[in-house]
Amino acid sequence: ELRWMRYLGVTKVQVGIQSLDEQVLALNRRGHDVQSTRDAFRLLRLAGFKIHGHWMANLLGATPESDIEDFGRLWSDLAIRPDELKLYPCMLLEQAELYEYWQRGEYRPYSEDEVAEVLVACKAQVPRYVRLNRVIRDFPTTNVVEGNKKANLREVAQQKLKERGLRCQCIRCREIRRDPVAPEDLHLVITPYDTDATTEHFLSFET
Repeated sequence: ELRWMRYLGVTKVQVGIQSLDEQVLALNRRGHDVQSTRDAFRLLRLAGFKIHGHWMANLLGATPESDIEDFGRLWSDLAIRPDELKLYPCMLLEQAELYEYWQRGEYRPYSEDEVAEVLVACKAQVPRYVRLNRVIRDFPTTNVVEGNKKANLREVAQQKLKERGLRCQCIRCREIRRDPVAPEDLHLVITPYDTDATTEHFLSFET
């Protein structure tokens, strides 16, 4: 499959990690275990692909505390460590099977404050070599039955981080964007980090 993707010109592959908790994966019927994610990452990494992971908070069986701990495994587990990440708190829709669990009292969507606190704790853990591409799914929140209905929680989390003297170190949060910068103010920073199969070198020009 990877050879075929290379032939097609693919350079980046998105992988649904969702959780690194075996029990949560099983409860949510993901159809794979944590080792499957590790194996996929290793194959992709050795074949030279950029790896873009998806991770979800508030899945069935998770708590805000367990989610924050699980998010840390993305970086402490040498077999994971994606290049990019989408951080998607679960949103409860009436069409989802999870809706029936909620009706029976077996599932509780996090409140807006709880989701924001999880995002703050997660963003504070992101390494400098990672681009956090998206926080919160981009679809009409009018479809959300219960729980967080704000689509701009990334900004809310950023403000909370700032108030607490913390910063998200992801590539997107550190980008210069439209700010003026003189070439002589830039210097090359090389950030090496290990995976289970390689030693990666993240290169950035920074002020």
